[in-house]
Order: sequence, then structure tokens, then C-alpha cells
Amino acid sequence: MLRVACPPLRERREDTAELVRHFVSEEIDVGAWPTIVDEVLERVEAETRAWSWPGNVRELRAVTNRVLAGQPALLPGGVGGQGRPLGDQRAALLGHFGVRSLEEVKHLYSEAVLEQVEGNKSEAARVLGIDRNTLFRYLKAAAKSRASTPGAADDTMGAE
Repeated sequence: MLRVACPPLRERREDTAELVRHFVSEEIDVGAWPTIVDEVLERVEAETRAWSWPGNVRELRAVTNRVLAGQPALLPGGVGGQGRPLGDQRAALLGHFGVRSLEEVKHLYSEAVLEQVEGNKSEAARVLGIDRNTLFRYLKAAAKSRASTPGAADDTMGAE
């Protein structure tokens, strides 16, 4: 058995720029984008450099796709920012979503992304890093939850 140690992104932040360039190149190769201007690539790299990366490479790909789609990367600090300590990131999430189940947050976030991409379900699934069937399940569960909760139809997590 061969064991390969791969440290998490937070321990190898210098690799994020190269990974971002690779993900952008893949998006161009599959025809998702005809080309990427340098300022967009710089924005993606700046957004990802500012984050402490508690997640993994899959999360980095999803963030890269969100920035390419013109959405905020939803990372503390924004372009050129310094990010926040992990405790502040958690507090910001709770401040935004309140105390909710992870399932509910998944569904709310999926709806917000779908709205951001003007209802294009294929694009929303791509941005979220999930397949369309998973997105459909999330949206169906969110609608069902809203229908069974009095007054919940007005609760849209502030996504306009």
C-alpha cells in the first residue's frame, strides 16, 4: 500500500493560485467561457488568496466558478482583503443565516444561487458544484419546507 500525504489547502496556500489557473483553464477548455480576461483571473486569485481555506480543493473549485460567474465569492474580506479568523467567519455565517439546520441552509443557498443566475438551473448546479438532480432535490425540499411552515414564504435569507 502506498500512502500519499496531501496537506489541506490552509497549510499550502501558495498552491491556490496555480490551482485557480488550472480550474479557469479547464472552464475555457470545456467551452464554459471563450476566454478569461486578466482582470477576472486576478480577481479570482485575489479572492482565493484572502481566505484561510478550512475546506478542500473541491471548495476552491466551487469558489472559482462562483467568481467566474460574476457572483461574490462569499468569502470574508473580499478582493484583496485579509480574510477573518475562523471564529469571525463562523459568527458571520450565524449572523447571516441565524441558527438553522445544515439542510435548510443548503436549500436556502441553492435558491439564492439560482436567483443570482436568473433561474438557469444548469448554471446554478455548475456554480454550486453539484449535478442538476441534486439541485432539483434541494429546491423541491426547500419548497416543501416553505409550504409546511407558516410564514416561511417571506424568509428568503435576504437574497434579492
